[in-house]
Amino acid sequence: MENQPLVTIYTITRNRADLLPRAMKSILGQTYKNIEYLIIDSASTDNTEDVVKSFHDDRIRYIRLEENKTFGACVNMAFDLCKSRENICVADLDIVNPYFRTKDSEEDFKKNGIRLICSEFASSNFYPEHRLSCKDEYVGATSAILVRN
Repeated sequence: MENQPLVTIYTITRNRADLLPRAMKSILGQTYKNIEYLIIDSASTDNTEDVVKSFHDDRIRYIRLEENKTFGACVNMAFDLCKSRENICVADLDIVNPYFRTKDSEEDFKKNGIRLICSEFASSNFYPEHRLSCKDEYVGATSAILVRN
């Protein structure tokens, strides 16, 4: 992790204990290792907390809210809690390529002045084995990279 700036990856979730492990494995399996991983749980009533705690990784910070908040409120909270200048939002239903964040992308940010990058989640068109159905009012968002000035 020498010479790698810290990157915060955060996931907002609610009642997605069945989907979250897949996203967590893809994030924790990144080739870029200097990350903090924030998981904001918006008052889940399923076993989301147990799922998160089953991953024994010091890079994870789990925050469980006592009441359900809007996605925007949770993103603002994550942004306030993050320790890094670069923040990547990964939805709880996303599968992230192991090379999602690399040294090359950091250089591209600097060279091109990029401040916001969005990518689509792993949709059923590309991964038919992962077809999803919404079981409650919470719907995950697409992934985005936010870079602070």
